[in-house]
Parts: sequence; C-alpha cells; structure tokens
Amino acid sequence: MHIDTLDYPPAQGEWVQCVPVGLGGVLDRLQGLAEELGKEYGWHEYQAVAFVLTGRVPPVLGIRVTTREGTFGSSITLTADPVVTPKRVRDAYSRIRCDMVGPQVNIPKPKNLEMAVFAYERRQKGDKWGEVRAAWNQGHPEWEVRTEGVMRTTVGRAWNTLDIAPPRRGAL
Repeated sequence: MHIDTLDYPPAQGEWVQCVPVGLGGVLDRLQGLAEELGKEYGWHEYQAVAFVLTGRVPPVLGIRVTTREGTFGSSITLTADPVVTPKRVRDAYSRIRCDMVGPQVNIPKPKNLEMAVFAYERRQKGDKWGEVRAAWNQGHPEWEVRTEGVMRTTVGRAWNTLDIAPPRRGAL
C-alpha cells in the first residue's frame, strides 16, 4: 500500500514537514498545483506549497541538485541559474559527488578521456601504439604525448577507471 504525502515548509525549525494526501481532496489538488509550479519554476514541492499558501516567492538558490542512485548507475543533475559562477557549479557537483561515491573515485581529466576514446577507436582499427601516438600528436599539438609509454599508461588508466576493456587482446 502506498500513501502519497505532501511536503510543506516548517512553521519553525529547519525540517520540511509532510502530511498524508487523500485522492481527490484539497491537499491532492494542492499537490498537483505544487508539482506544476515546481516544474515551471524549478521549485521543490514545499516551496511551491508555501507560494500557493502565502504568495511569497521562494528565494532563488542559484543551483538545484537532483540525484538518482540505481543498481545500474547513478546520476547527478545540476540546474544552474546563468548568474552562478562556474566555480560554484563545480564546487556543488564535487560536494554531491563526494557524498554519493566518496573522495576515492578518480575520474580522468577531459583530455585523458578524449585520448582514451581516440586510442580505442584507432586500436580497434588495428593501429599500433606508435601510430596512435603520432596521429594524436598531429591532431592535438596542444596535448602532445612525448612517448608511447606515457600514452599507453594514460589511456590504460582511463580505460581501467571507466571499466572499459582494451579493444583487442594484448592492446596494452
């Protein structure tokens, strides 16, 4: 049995309160309206309820975070007002990510991810590591890789972190 509840702001204190909602009743209609307002303005349900009941517009927080944790993967979604600085967005993401997976997960840098995809595609076509490195350096002079060993190590770490098998046997 599932009981639907409506979130509303606390009269005092910090915690959002909730009340059971009967199908078709006044609170059910309030919940529907709060849901519509939440989608339209990016408000949480309790903020939309407060707006309907008081007429006060909720404060703009700048960044809204939603998370989903599942068996086959999790996600973090940030919705940021354009006035929010990139640093604040990065910091918010880092905090939430750390809460979800801990600080030990080491996500490869964008350059290394791009290199890993590039190397995967070239190795899949049968290129040797020296050929992959030469092609990478030609197309990405700003991210030049000095030796084949550095490329193999960088790409191998990215593949391992992302749990991607090398494209063919003995590729590393």
